[in-house]
Amino acid sequence: MRILIDGVFFQLAQSGIARVWKSLIPILNSHSDVSIVLANRGNCPDITGITSVPFPTYHASYSADDSILLQKLCDFHKADIFLSTFFTTPLETPSVQVVYDMIPERFSFDLRDRFWVEKETALSYARWFVCISETTKADLLHFYPETPENKIRVNYLGYDQAVFRPADLVDVEAFKNKYALRRPFVLMVGSRDQNKGYKNGKILFEALLKSNRRDLDVLCVGGEETFDESMIFAIGNQFRVLRIEATDHELACAYTAARGFIYPSLYEGFGLPIVEAMACGCPIVTTSKGSLKEIAKEPACIIVEPDSIDDMIDALKLLDDETRRAEMVSAGLRECRQYNWDDIGRTLYDTCCSALAEAGQDTNRAFYEKWKILRFIQSQVNTKTIF
Repeated sequence: MRILIDGVFFQLAQSGIARVWKSLIPILNSHSDVSIVLANRGNCPDITGITSVPFPTYHASYSADDSILLQKLCDFHKADIFLSTFFTTPLETPSVQVVYDMIPERFSFDLRDRFWVEKETALSYARWFVCISETTKADLLHFYPETPENKIRVNYLGYDQAVFRPADLVDVEAFKNKYALRRPFVLMVGSRDQNKGYKNGKILFEALLKSNRRDLDVLCVGGEETFDESMIFAIGNQFRVLRIEATDHELACAYTAARGFIYPSLYEGFGLPIVEAMACGCPIVTTSKGSLKEIAKEPACIIVEPDSIDDMIDALKLLDDETRRAEMVSAGLRECRQYNWDDIGRTLYDTCCSALAEAGQDTNRAFYEKWKILRFIQSQVNTKTIF
């Protein structure tokens, strides 16, 4: 089975979805009947055994032209199946689409934006789907009810067990010394705000301010480079807020050292940082929104209402209890064992096999012929003058 993978997401960002594909591609390639060509638009990782070929930078405004070029690449490499790391499409090579979340749909993003129009396009084009949680599957069927449910498979993400584990004490102390982390701190990872504020990070700072806590600092790994000026003014010298960029090893040290990991999101398609935090022995404060209700379980996690500052204040007090924290750490180390990349890698491989078997029946030929005509027409339109 020859699979062409569009590495477009690596061009766009190096966040969680990039981590997903860095893990999935080697697993797919481990099957003896699979050969993979990776369309490298920039920043793709070097993966042993993968043929990486340069490909033009993605621009949403020229997405129909992009589809035409992708099909030419599929034809040249005689690809049987097409996979996109985000939401791109060829013209007639069968596609299996990995679906992460319905955040733009749930939070009323401007779905007229070409970037999100192409998401709808990719979901319309795909023949089979792999969702990373039951919540994502349910939302896919809600917002795109024409999706055939019998062609959707679900499997949770995994985590890198070699990296995300309780860090050695020497490494933890070196990490704390490097960033002058002299006091207890709570940890936030990734975006604290994001579009429409769905990451909800502000509630942690509001809780610390309202409770007048002066004994707990905040470490932010990644995410927005700047903080709201009014919030920083309000904090003053009450507690320290530090933002850093970290390697995976440093992130594991941060999880291990933190009093707790704070993840008050209003919605997630999965919530990989929660699993990584559990694997490092870090107590977690989070919500039950979106897929978080599937993976964030007590006693490993403290569940709060995302709009309740008082809930967050109470959760931070619970993290002060060493006995409670020890129970949370033990529970998290047990819970994380169920998440591994091999399971979803097997699901993706099996789904590709199903798509290949269906392609051999030639049941979608009429669809592809009409699809090609549509994309060629779209390629003649200058979308920059429309949107």
